[in-house]
Parts: sequence; C-alpha cells; structure tokens
Amino acid sequence: GMAAGVKLGTGNAGDFRDMMLDGSNAAQKWGKDVDEIGAAMNRVRKETGDLDFAMKSADTIAMAARASHESIDGLGGLAATLHKSFSVTNDTLGDTLATVLSLGNKGGVSVAELTAGVTRFGTFVGSPLYLFRLRQFFVTIPRDLDVAS
Repeated sequence: GMAAGVKLGTGNAGDFRDMMLDGSNAAQKWGKDVDEIGAAMNRVRKETGDLDFAMKSADTIAMAARASHESIDGLGGLAATLHKSFSVTNDTLGDTLATVLSLGNKGGVSVAELTAGVTRFGTFVGSPLYLFRLRQFFVTIPRDLDVAS
C-alpha cells in the first residue's frame, strides 16, 4: 500500500508522515485512490530527486487525474518529466499539465506519448534556447492541430 511505498522511498520518518498526509489529503479532496497517489508521489520523488516537489505535486496530479480521466501514475511521470526537463515548479505545474493535456487531446496523443515528446524537447535543457523552444512548442502545436482538424 501507500505506506510501504512511501516509507521505502523517503527513509525519513518526518518526510514519510508529511508525504502520507499530503497524499491522503489529495486523495480525499479529489476522490482518488490513496495508494495510487502515494505511488505517483514516490515516482515523482524518485525521478526528480526532489521530495518537496513530489509532496506538493500530489494535489495537482490528483486534480488533473479527476479532470482528465488519465492514470495517476501516467500523470506523475509527466509531472516528473516537466519538472526535470523544463524546471516546471509546483506553482506552474497545474497550468503546464493542463496545457500539455489539452494539446494531447487535440492531437489524440496519450499521456505516455506526451511524456516521451516532452522528454525529447527536454534535450534542449542546458542550451540557452530551451525556454524559447518550449514556448514555441506550446505556441505552434495548437495551430498545427487546428489546421489539421
């Protein structure tokens, strides 16, 4: 269950309690499974190495799962990739996830495909152009999809 996964993941009793609380609050608030939220938080922490981001992302991931009917695990992976590749913070995660998911819906693209696409764009990190390219990615895709539809 959630407790075992989170405990193994953090190795710290205080972090463990905080993660359990954040996960359980998000699950109750958005009507989602607490074990799935815990697993997604653990995945985000493992993939980003950022415990604070993982804990604070629980609410956003649960909300996105409720709104989009996508898997919590898939959204956790996407959140981790956005944080790692584009330095998306908890403050901008909700808007960024919404943008990426709406682009995916317009193009009929799955969350797994979106995560892979964002990872490809993430190779620009480290170059001064990566923010510009991320912006271009978000600006040009909706037009391309609108023209195609």
